[in-house]
Amino acid sequence: MKVLLFDTGDVRDELNEPIGIELLAAQTVSKIKSGVEIELKWFNFDGLSFQPNDYGIIGVSVHINGLEVFENIYQKCQDCNYSGLIVAGNSIATFAYEQLLNLYPTIICSIGEGEDTFPLIVQKRLKGEIPWSAIPNLAYMEDGKLILTERRVFDIRNYIPPKRDFLELIRQHGGICRVEASRGCAWNRCAFCGAEHKYNHVGWRPVQLNVIREQLIQLSEARIYNVYFCDEDFIGNHVSRFSEVVKMIREEMACGAISSEMSFFISIKPPDLLNERCVEIIRGFIKCGLKEIFIGIESGSGEQLKRYRKCSTPQVNRIAIERSKELQTLGLSVDIGFIFFDYDMSVEDVMDNIRFIEENKLYLFPSSLIKSMRIQPYTKLFDKITSVHKNPFSIDDLFYSYHFADNTVEIIHSEYEKLNLEGIARKLQSAYRRSLSSKVEREQSQEKLKKLRALEFLAIKVIVASYTGNNDMRQMRNALEDIMKQAKELLSV
Repeated sequence: MKVLLFDTGDVRDELNEPIGIELLAAQTVSKIKSGVEIELKWFNFDGLSFQPNDYGIIGVSVHINGLEVFENIYQKCQDCNYSGLIVAGNSIATFAYEQLLNLYPTIICSIGEGEDTFPLIVQKRLKGEIPWSAIPNLAYMEDGKLILTERRVFDIRNYIPPKRDFLELIRQHGGICRVEASRGCAWNRCAFCGAEHKYNHVGWRPVQLNVIREQLIQLSEARIYNVYFCDEDFIGNHVSRFSEVVKMIREEMACGAISSEMSFFISIKPPDLLNERCVEIIRGFIKCGLKEIFIGIESGSGEQLKRYRKCSTPQVNRIAIERSKELQTLGLSVDIGFIFFDYDMSVEDVMDNIRFIEENKLYLFPSSLIKSMRIQPYTKLFDKITSVHKNPFSIDDLFYSYHFADNTVEIIHSEYEKLNLEGIARKLQSAYRRSLSSKVEREQSQEKLKKLRALEFLAIKVIVASYTGNNDMRQMRNALEDIMKQAKELLSV
């Protein structure tokens, strides 16, 4: 039996390695020794160039904003009277399986981790068995009723490196390869985060060091030198293990197994930068390829941070920012996660955020600061704000629409959104994130992005000043027109 694993691709102009389908392929091949041939396709390069009836199973990794591609696949199967099985996985199937099954009741949704789930589906299909009830992490329709099977956490000790069929394409087109050093988060309590549902309420789990080493050597041999560690929490409160990972990379570079040209990108928590030992290890990591860190600051308002249930306070965030600035002097790029607007936000919270951004000069970072909270199913925030449950839900974007509880905040947010500065940012950011032909090009795109972020912050300040009594509407319109003119010029330079 032939099995197709298909990734719906990136909606942004980035080539992020489809590691999900590669991991499922590796696990399936390891567990089913014969009788199955697995083919991988990636919409970015392959489009819909396949014949459904060639496959007994079509597994589709449906990213956020990948629903249109999935709909086209489903229709392609309908048009040829496909009698095989369609399995949907990844974000859309995990967080919107009910809505997806209402639209496509004949498919099966794989929830969360699929390494145990997908090989069992293939085995049952090979044997001609129909019942799916014994397979974990599934949602499907049976006699018009939604069936959910037991949730099961994948034993990370059984992690197998992904079946990387796209390395040459990624190298040729300056794409991004991804490696998992761990899964989950050591904090695991943020109100807006879906990690608990995705990983079935378990915390942080490390991938074995030799498995990480094997992948980095493989990528180096393929001349892939930009590696994104796609962990939610790279350090995971395990500082000694963090040290071991960096030591391994340094030693493998020293003996030539990993290219000294390889660069790395990781995500950390604000409190990590309050740990002197962590900062020391990061300094050492910079010397062997660490190029960028992402830090989820999220807010400068104490009240917001409490609502977000973050593992930090404004003071912790201030110290983390200062430490990150020190690391920037060593050549490290820093990306800040910041959720400016949330449902329960007050005007005081708005002012707190503006003061925090200004005092800490966050507008000098190439980071998106004026973002809105996404209310997503199966999060603590979704459970708390029950008033939004009847609001329109975007399956493709995985969030519920809402109006802010405070009317002035609603107006401020609406005025800012009309500018669509983030649309310009996405065009600049795709160039900044991808592997470009020269270091100069990357630095130029980063500088443009920094200029745009400063314009975004200026725009929100102008709008807030107008709606809190310190400016008039005509001044606001003139100032915003000038900001938009400068922002658009960044694309043409």
